[in-house]
Amino acid sequence: MEKISPKRFSLANDLLELNYPKNQTSNDLTSAREKARKRFKNLGVPLPKDEYWKFSSPQKFTSLKVENKKMIVPSDFSIDLDTGDIQLYFIDGVLDEKASDLNATDDNLDIISMTNDSRVNETWIRELYGELEAASNKKIKKSLAAFNTACASGGLFIRVKQGSARRIVINYIGKRLNSNSIIHHLIRLDADTNLTLIEKGEGADRSSRVTEIDLLPNACLNHIRFFGNKVISDFLSQIFVRQATNSSYKEFSLVINNEFIRNEFYISLEGEESKVSLSGANLGAENNLQDNTIFIAHLKRNCKSRQVFKNVLTGKATGVFQGKIYVTSEAQKTDGYQISKGLLIGKESKFLTKPELEIYADDVVCSHGSTCGAIDEDSLFYLTSRG
Repeated sequence: MEKISPKRFSLANDLLELNYPKNQTSNDLTSAREKARKRFKNLGVPLPKDEYWKFSSPQKFTSLKVENKKMIVPSDFSIDLDTGDIQLYFIDGVLDEKASDLNATDDNLDIISMTNDSRVNETWIRELYGELEAASNKKIKKSLAAFNTACASGGLFIRVKQGSARRIVINYIGKRLNSNSIIHHLIRLDADTNLTLIEKGEGADRSSRVTEIDLLPNACLNHIRFFGNKVISDFLSQIFVRQATNSSYKEFSLVINNEFIRNEFYISLEGEESKVSLSGANLGAENNLQDNTIFIAHLKRNCKSRQVFKNVLTGKATGVFQGKIYVTSEAQKTDGYQISKGLLIGKESKFLTKPELEIYADDVVCSHGSTCGAIDEDSLFYLTSRG
């Protein structure tokens, strides 16, 4: 039996004392926050010895203070975006309402700020906030996600109600040194709707960002994320997706030279014919640590999942991939595929990988694989000798 560490729970209490909202306004998020606070207290903070944190220590996110950061001029992502896109801005974790297109909503689309007390009591927000995060704990204990649900100080609640919405771009900008942000988003796509969501940057020097995504039948979300703007950030992203019949979630992330970044996914395929595709390209240098940790639960028949992640690592950089496909006995005809690759250019770079399959159905096609290695020296000599 695992020995319970008092440190796990004392740290949780300290974090809540520092970050839990003390003067909450009277809205329906209060109940969900209180439930999340109790979950976090019962789970405690994760420790470096925990199975899902043994490759990348959680201590950067459980310390009471942000580590002293050095000033680095952020990179500028020049992405060809349509001028018709809806642009939203967070500065050091705080939504800049003046710069953001919050008034771009129409009959098809709602964009609501967490701080808008007059609208956060809407039924769909009350039912969704913290729901997917809490459900994930039946399989994997994600205490830092519960902490985010309890203590988030900002976020956006986006709902597509019919048809295809305009493309939404969320920009995260960090300006202050040693800033800390806790952001919680909700995304809901009603039946037969489509949305493309683009996220750019990390924001504060330490960022915790949880996104709960609810896809109803035949909904399709294309999710694109770019990291490498404020590379000194300690960044933790946790995405929870619930998919109904014939829904589709496609996500791509680009990570460039981030010093410490951990992207977690928990995908629940709860409707037949639902599909999910997760892919990422990571470039690491110096002492970077870049982690992708994924859990995909196939719960119904005829669902498909894809995981494709590639890493190029120089210097002493470390890349991490932990990916699990879980298939219940009801999920016959499952099609699951998982591949991770690491190209080690630096002599001290590392690629740590742990692919997993847990299958209880007998009519499935599931596979996983991983490759890791350096460039062949003969091939490299051949290329360089010819310019």
